[in-house]
Amino acid sequence: MPAPRAAATAPAAARTTLADRAADLDPEALHALARTVVTTAVGEVLGLPRTARLPEDRGLFDLGLDSLTAIELRNRLGSEVGERLPATVLFDHPTVRDLAAHLVDLCAGRRTLFDAGALGDWVDSAATLTADDDRRAGLVRALKSALGRLTDPDEADDPATAFGMDSASDDELFGLLDRELTD
Repeated sequence: MPAPRAAATAPAAARTTLADRAADLDPEALHALARTVVTTAVGEVLGLPRTARLPEDRGLFDLGLDSLTAIELRNRLGSEVGERLPATVLFDHPTVRDLAAHLVDLCAGRRTLFDAGALGDWVDSAATLTADDDRRAGLVRALKSALGRLTDPDEADDPATAFGMDSASDDELFGLLDRELTD
């Protein structure tokens, strides 16, 4: 068996992961892509030529994977799905087919929880508000507050966070008070 070789990686900005592409694919295409991702990663960690065809139902360790290449494979696939995979993932899913199905399950679970494309469309339309528009300042505060609650659930009950006051500037607070007191 040839010695494992380091694979060239694309720059982070140009590279898209399986998790990134999953949202745009139907289930059949996602399964096919996951199998390709797994077979490519296995071939790379084993130092096989790109043209090598790997049997999908043969055990990964039977193909030549050892403990070191197993760790490298686990880490590569973890970066494809955006999370650290458990140390036992290659034992729990010992073939290309099983491992690809597991990665699909991980990606599919995220697809149904959140539609990043819809959020991007919404932000694009909200960005048309001019910088001096009070609605934009309020929207920015509300979004910062929501992000704060998502990243630190303990802040969810903090009234300053709930109303976006924790991120308001002095001028914004005085402007709010002036408008409230003059109306």
